[in-house]
Amino acid sequence: MGSAAVQAPFVPVRRCSPPLRRPFLLLTLNSSHSSSVRSVRCSALTSPAAKVKSPRKKSLSKGSTKQSKRVHAVSLEAGPASVSSSSQNTELNYDEVAEQLENIYKLSPAKVVEKIGEGQDGEFGGMRLVRGKRRKAKRLSMEKRVAVKRKKNEERIVEDNYEGLLRENLVLWNLSGADWKMMKIPPVLKFAEQTKLFKLMQPMKAINELKESLRNDLQREPSDGELAAKINMTVPELGRHMKVGQAARNKLIKHNLRLVIYAINKHFAEFATNERFDDLCQAGMNGLITSIDRFELKRGLRLSTYGLLWIRHSIIRSIPASSFTRYPHTFQSIKQEIQKAKLQLLFELGRTPTEEEIAKKVGITREKYQDIVKATRPVYSLNVKHPVTQEELINGITDTYGFRGDKSRRQSPALLRLALDDVLDSLRPKENIVIRQRYGLDGKGERTLSEIAGNLNITKEMVRKHELKAFMKLKHPARLDYLRKYI
Repeated sequence: MGSAAVQAPFVPVRRCSPPLRRPFLLLTLNSSHSSSVRSVRCSALTSPAAKVKSPRKKSLSKGSTKQSKRVHAVSLEAGPASVSSSSQNTELNYDEVAEQLENIYKLSPAKVVEKIGEGQDGEFGGMRLVRGKRRKAKRLSMEKRVAVKRKKNEERIVEDNYEGLLRENLVLWNLSGADWKMMKIPPVLKFAEQTKLFKLMQPMKAINELKESLRNDLQREPSDGELAAKINMTVPELGRHMKVGQAARNKLIKHNLRLVIYAINKHFAEFATNERFDDLCQAGMNGLITSIDRFELKRGLRLSTYGLLWIRHSIIRSIPASSFTRYPHTFQSIKQEIQKAKLQLLFELGRTPTEEEIAKKVGITREKYQDIVKATRPVYSLNVKHPVTQEELINGITDTYGFRGDKSRRQSPALLRLALDDVLDSLRPKENIVIRQRYGLDGKGERTLSEIAGNLNITKEMVRKHELKAFMKLKHPARLDYLRKYI
């Protein structure tokens, strides 16, 4: 080992990888001969502290006594004898070197400098420092952080909405004895909200279908555990889906009760003011529930269009079942067609149509027309009260020919007309005129509120008030007893 080899400058080599685990060669240049190349073998016995804590270069002194910090160099210019002797002196124990390198690896900080992959232009994007063999997560941009926070807020809002839905609509109203005319009905929901509620019902529908299939297979009622295991779900999650679906269903029913009132007023107007109105509303509600359970969003229909059909169908089937006379439910459908044909012929002909004309318009025989009209004729109680006079119907039934059937005792219509004039003359002048013109008692036909208001030069509201006051006075028992003598 010559001193020239020790003092020769080293070529700096950048380390971009973890420490090597075997000896390596370093090339040096001789100071006296520029063209000569020397090979230097690293002993790999350098202390870890010198490698880690002292990053700057240190020159080795000639008289250094520490064998671990000395670099042994072998000159290529020396003869074979010198090379062989130096190789014998520098014989390495690879087990000892491996142990030293393992200690260096354990004591050195895990800092690895890596190059990021090439970009689009073929250049490296930069250097990245990885600590502890773990890549540091890159921070999201402002837009992505805002989006993540907004998504969390939306999930929290949806969860709060579910809680409100369960709290308000988990139990359906008890409408068995409710007064539909006085009941406060919630407004109709928007299409988007209805769509959302129907989507919440889909898990409940799927669970009910699976429950029905399990009931048929097991020949018994399946438990919640069996049902949850079948659909790979826990029992609390199963109960949660069922409660949310039931609450959504109840909300749809409550907010679409106006469809029932609309169907009765449009297609069953003769029962709108009848005592059977509440019964028809109950039947219509059954049809509404059926339509909500069978409704499918993929069909592209609205609930109002689909539900109106089921409501009307349910009411038509309930009318024959609840009437005094039992008849096929198809009679009620034909009766509605008869009423439409009668109204259409009334406008076309300008008079009341005959039975033959109505039967021909509907497409049935006259005998069947008479049977349908007779079977569907409403039945009234003798104790029902008149809507105007509030008297029972039995008081208005009189014997036309007298108690003994004597035709001579029959009352004259002229006397009844005179008695009616006397009663109307007892009212105030404007009330008298309003009643006569409103119901055609002056011989010029019935007139509307607008026509009467124009004749009297007052508003329609005043005409309506005069009419109401006149009816209240005509209900007086003294006037009723006076008119009853001539009926």
